[in-house]
Amino acid sequence: MNNPFERADWIWLPEAEKLPLVNVYAIFRTRFAGGAATRLRVSVAGNFAAFVNGCLATFGQYTDFPWRKTFSEADISPFCTGRDKLLLSVHFSGNAFTSHYDGEPGVIAEIVDGNGEAIASSGPSWEAAPDLRFAFGERTRLSGSLNYTFSFDGTRPSAPWAPATVLFGRSRDLSPRPVPPPRDAGLRAGRLIRSGLLRREDASLPEGPRFSSDLFDATSPNGVYALFDLGRETAGLLQLETEAPAGTVFEISHGEYVTDGRLPACVVGKNPNATAVDRYITPGGRQLFLHPLRRFGGRFLEIHALGDPSAIKILVAGLRSVELPGLETPPFSCSDSFFEKAHEISAETLRLCLHEKYENCPWREQSICAYDARNQMLFGYPFWGNYQSAEAMIRLFADAQRGNGFLRAAAPSATKLWIPMFTFSWMSSIHEFVLHSGQFSLWDDLSPLVAEMLEKILSHRCGDLYAPPNDEGVWNYCESSNLEYCANPPNAFYNLYLREALLKIAALFTWRGEEGRAASLRAVADEIGRTAASRFFDAAVGGYFDSHNPETGLNEFHYGHIQALFLSQGLVPPERVASVIGGIREGRFRLPSLAALPYLIEGVFKHGSDEDRDWLHAKLRELYGGMAATGDTTWWEDAKGREYAGGRGSLCHGWSAAPAFYESRYILGVTPLEPGYRRFRFKPFAPCGLARASGTVTTPFGPISVSWNRGPNGIESHLDAPADCRPK
Repeated sequence: MNNPFERADWIWLPEAEKLPLVNVYAIFRTRFAGGAATRLRVSVAGNFAAFVNGCLATFGQYTDFPWRKTFSEADISPFCTGRDKLLLSVHFSGNAFTSHYDGEPGVIAEIVDGNGEAIASSGPSWEAAPDLRFAFGERTRLSGSLNYTFSFDGTRPSAPWAPATVLFGRSRDLSPRPVPPPRDAGLRAGRLIRSGLLRREDASLPEGPRFSSDLFDATSPNGVYALFDLGRETAGLLQLETEAPAGTVFEISHGEYVTDGRLPACVVGKNPNATAVDRYITPGGRQLFLHPLRRFGGRFLEIHALGDPSAIKILVAGLRSVELPGLETPPFSCSDSFFEKAHEISAETLRLCLHEKYENCPWREQSICAYDARNQMLFGYPFWGNYQSAEAMIRLFADAQRGNGFLRAAAPSATKLWIPMFTFSWMSSIHEFVLHSGQFSLWDDLSPLVAEMLEKILSHRCGDLYAPPNDEGVWNYCESSNLEYCANPPNAFYNLYLREALLKIAALFTWRGEEGRAASLRAVADEIGRTAASRFFDAAVGGYFDSHNPETGLNEFHYGHIQALFLSQGLVPPERVASVIGGIREGRFRLPSLAALPYLIEGVFKHGSDEDRDWLHAKLRELYGGMAATGDTTWWEDAKGREYAGGRGSLCHGWSAAPAFYESRYILGVTPLEPGYRRFRFKPFAPCGLARASGTVTTPFGPISVSWNRGPNGIESHLDAPADCRPK
């Protein structure tokens, strides 16, 4: 096999200097003679879709950093005839979003035969043109994470074809993408649930997305309004089938929930005066429009078609579902139908938040923070053993260094924003990856970097505890129930998340035989634990606070999240456990956010009573049962649902899938103790009201199968584990 791209050049549009610097759409084409085992390799700055003989053959650039580019490779032979045409459609949006980091525009590609020999390589022989059917330049942003809205005018021709411009000096040293590309899983067509005529002053339509009402004639109907329900949360490519006169404008909004028959105003953006609406203008007649360069997320599509209503038909509106292969829902059964349903919803939520990389949510972000990623990896290991995606994600964050020991808030991105405790979650995720996968190569590669980061982090003391440096872009975010609060340093959140990371990194050093380094980290962690347990306990309330306000003299933020951190780390003396857990049970301390529930679950099971564990089981059933009862098919970002974050709460957020964690570790009772589950704890929990349970936990050596029943003589369990995995 030849070296990838040995004969290929990076190319871009001719006269690119005359085009905007952001939000540019480009097309490239060449001819080739394909056959059996023909493959396409491609890498772009931005995103791409590849068409062979008019058919969508592959799509989706891996979201990498510009200095560590990857390429995708796909079998295109099913689309080849021997006299073939390749068309690459590319979108370069720029570096203003946290879901991707485009770098400088460019494309490199080659088509190879079954022996790996190049039969077509990008260069000056390829033709290129700006795709002027799309509007270029700054447009309304869907969100700070996602991208610009698009406007596609099918009545406009693209610019004339011309030889592509070669970009000299670009490295051809690209790596294969570390995870397989998502696949097109087929169309999920929306069901029309509301429609009507549009007028400029139509009081029957509640306030909704700000469409082009300036195009309306106030004296007569001027179009069609239609609302489509996909039936469930979906992530995919927009597809429309329409029949209308040339020039008819279709304005499309998408979202997760409907208010008074409409999608809420300003569907995704923060600015209430923004128009977060995409636009398609038909060339006329019956048309099928597919937008392959941006993934939509949500359940509803709202479309306004502007023109003569009698001449307009919206035949199909939906999303072509995009999924990563190998994420089928694993088996699980129990005597409580709710927890069976919770198993399915957890799997669906995690699936929808994993494509090229993990995602905070598929609707308004598609970016990823280290806290979200850590939860999703941890929840997904027992379901799928998602080691490949997890390793790629951890390595991607390793490239998001800021230089002060901390990571950028999202990867890959050019953002200056950083959240201190998310760096500690990333460090903890390395330990959890090794523990579940048994693979040490990731840690061996990253251990020097982690050691260097910790040295910088531990240099920032604040008295006898630690605090982050007050560098540009810092957001001391800790608790989702209060997005605005910023605690006075040193605070409990920061120090307890740091302590957890120190202990988990120490365990990695121990597993690699570096006990001296492990001992030094444990000593720092022990010091933090002793000081924090003493400093942050508030006898007046019987629990822990986060910080002390010197201006008011008051202890602040007695969140349940903080109580859960102290509990899970074993820092609550036995005589105080009942008070701390009781404060959460009685509502004196707010229940931890959905993202932090694993700490509460772990703390209660480690240190609580049987009654506490039964309470927790019932509380999880109540909390998540309320979401499931709405008919939503995924777990919400926050228990407030859509009301969270000023009315922009996501109804699909992978960090909230704690039932997956609870199910595998406690209902099935399987917890890894040594890397790769070579030793694991087997201790199923049979709460009041649950008579039986069965399911599997994925390990590198095969599934661990568990079943148990509540019989007349107590719990009768059966365990079937791979030979390399020994129960304790």
